[in-house]
Amino acid sequence: IRFAMEPLWGAANRLSNIVQRNEQFNHPRGLARVGLAGFFLGLTLMAGLQFMIWSDSLLMQFGAYLLSVSLFHVLEFVMTGLFNPHTLSCDSYLLNHSREYIIAMLIGFMEYILELLICPSVKQYRTITVVGIFIAFSGQIMRTIAMWEATTNFTHQVAEVKRKGHELVTDGIYSFCRHPSYCGWFWWAVG
Repeated sequence: IRFAMEPLWGAANRLSNIVQRNEQFNHPRGLARVGLAGFFLGLTLMAGLQFMIWSDSLLMQFGAYLLSVSLFHVLEFVMTGLFNPHTLSCDSYLLNHSREYIIAMLIGFMEYILELLICPSVKQYRTITVVGIFIAFSGQIMRTIAMWEATTNFTHQVAEVKRKGHELVTDGIYSFCRHPSYCGWFWWAVG
């Protein structure tokens, strides 16, 4: 087995060295890095969709989770690209959002696994799953509309000083809710 695996390990090491030295993978604006992140998010999105459509209720929930998380990250990138292309980078996917975000995602995943192992009957209530999916996607729609209506006034960077050309948005969805992107993200997380 070792003899058979040696060429694979050698190829993996060469690929690792190339990636480490290549600016397209190292720099946040590197196209290879952006493309690779988009590729894996697309795979995750499609896997989630497949689980939702073709699985029983146990995996349907996991599929909805995969779909909603990957869709969130893809839409963050797309909306940034539409209205703030000068800031567009791999970071625009918000995959490296914060340590707290990653911890929250891991806790949510662990909660799902523990419920599945300890009390799988909880996962059988299809109505709860459908309501959760509806809440999550409603929150996503609200956040995306907020980003669309704010156009260039919405960025992922918190501003400490008003930048030139920035306007306070008060019409559309902003006339009903002061912070619709945060509100939408909250309901997405609840769902």
